[in-house]
Amino acid sequence: MNILVFSPFARILPHSVPEAGVYSQLRNAGHDVRIISCGQIFQGQCITLDALGLANSDLKTIKKTCAECVSCSKKLFPDAQDIKSILDKTGDDIASKVRSLTKSITAENFADFTYGGLPVGKIAAYQHMINFKKFTPSITEGEFPKFLREAQNCLYVYFALEAFSHTADFKPDLVVTYNSLYGVNAIFCQFFAKNGSRVYSLHAGANLNKALDTILIMNNNTFDYLTTLKAKYIGGGRTALTEDKVTSVLSHFRELASGKSVFAYSKKVDHNKVPDIRSQFNIRKERRIILAAMSSYDERFSAEYCGALGKSKDAVFSTQIDWISWLVKYAKTRDDLHFIIRLHPREFPNKRESVQSQHAMLVIEALKHKPENVSVNIPADNLSLYDIARETDVTLTSWSSVGKELMLLGIPLVLYTADSQWYPPSLAMCASTLEEYESLINDALASGWSVKNSIEVLRWLSFETCDNTFQLTTRLSPARKIRVIDFSRRVAAKIFGPSFLVNSRIGRVIEAKALIAAMETGLTKSEVINESGVTNTSKDLEITLQYLPRLGEIMFGKARSAWPEKFLTMINKSRTLTE
Repeated sequence: MNILVFSPFARILPHSVPEAGVYSQLRNAGHDVRIISCGQIFQGQCITLDALGLANSDLKTIKKTCAECVSCSKKLFPDAQDIKSILDKTGDDIASKVRSLTKSITAENFADFTYGGLPVGKIAAYQHMINFKKFTPSITEGEFPKFLREAQNCLYVYFALEAFSHTADFKPDLVVTYNSLYGVNAIFCQFFAKNGSRVYSLHAGANLNKALDTILIMNNNTFDYLTTLKAKYIGGGRTALTEDKVTSVLSHFRELASGKSVFAYSKKVDHNKVPDIRSQFNIRKERRIILAAMSSYDERFSAEYCGALGKSKDAVFSTQIDWISWLVKYAKTRDDLHFIIRLHPREFPNKRESVQSQHAMLVIEALKHKPENVSVNIPADNLSLYDIARETDVTLTSWSSVGKELMLLGIPLVLYTADSQWYPPSLAMCASTLEEYESLINDALASGWSVKNSIEVLRWLSFETCDNTFQLTTRLSPARKIRVIDFSRRVAAKIFGPSFLVNSRIGRVIEAKALIAAMETGLTKSEVINESGVTNTSKDLEITLQYLPRLGEIMFGKARSAWPEKFLTMINKSRTLTE
């Protein structure tokens, strides 16, 4: 096959190093792989600067980072063509052309800007909406210059691809980039998709403990891939649990509990200082607790706005504020319950972003007149999600991953939308009407914590993070780091530059044949290796009961006396049934 790669952000080594390993394997298999890099055309604004926290740096720092990016790219992709060189060869004043085309764009009409049949304005808005945590299609005058530069970067890519297509005797059968949702990456993908090329997106695996030593090969984008994966699973893709798979899944939860990852938004679990949730939220002893875990809006809204994701068609509530408003009214009729409404930590300044979302402020405003059996949990409370989980009887979510995480502990989960979930909604209790939603809350309260919930989540996570994830040997993830060696490398990188790290970290793809076959055929990894359709209920229960105590140690500490009574009762009851 002819494969064209777009890799403009080589300085983000956790992305570019795995990329290099994948492309090397494809070349070894005989495919013609050509690579397009940046060439400093985005100098001043790009994903690299955002990822390194340097978006608002001075010109000297930006130029230094750009030079480092070029250096890393030359080591990783020595034969790559860069956008700047491609544009220079045209002999045209592309910069003037880009300025002229974008001269009429304003903060009011940006969504209408198209070029070459592509919705450039909306595509360029994707990252902007995430950066500023938007949930409405608005750009302020103060934000506009940053958006305009992103739109201009998208046009630079478009013109470079146009020139490449006219001059290179190379028609790609498929095109690949790392995360096809970023504006300039999306332009690359959509430019060739409209000419018949298949589109692939690479991404780190979902297991935070092994994320950077694993890679996902996804048709089109993350959302299309997860939709496909859900359908495969529901259609019989699940496999029997194994000790290796469950151990891998638990490593992800160990990383979540540590709170170290920038993608773990909850405070770390502190087994030595367990807060009294009932006292902190003034919850009466006889009341059962329902946790309503909200989701952040910006990532979903951004994907919907740029056309990468369809809007929900089956949600019982139109918005999360509608959902929370209903819960507040419902709480007034249920004196036997206490509701904890947890705003997603991503909606507040955190270790990744410094922006407070407008949505969070609107939710807090909507909860000003809540009844006394409704509490609000925000990051300032300094609580881990799993501190609250200890006392939770039922979890309610919109589309947050918190739902499946707490289901693993056995806690029942009730959903109000099926098509918004990134796991099979059949794992939980999912309502299609308001009446059914209220009924399912009562059913969940009656069912209590159950090992059945744990098994269902373990099966899905094994399928998602083990059966359909390709392993790498890059030594980037926490699971593979050796502290002394890693410290030495970081010191050397400060002296010799980040490209020094490239030589020591380029690895190989384990199961390379399966990866190549997946890209050649468009199949998932589990389909390629034919690892589906085999389940063993009794064996799955046996393995789940064997490993739940390990999960208990991760989330609640080694002393079983400190474990939630509901968790212990669930395990002991299930063991009795199997004996």
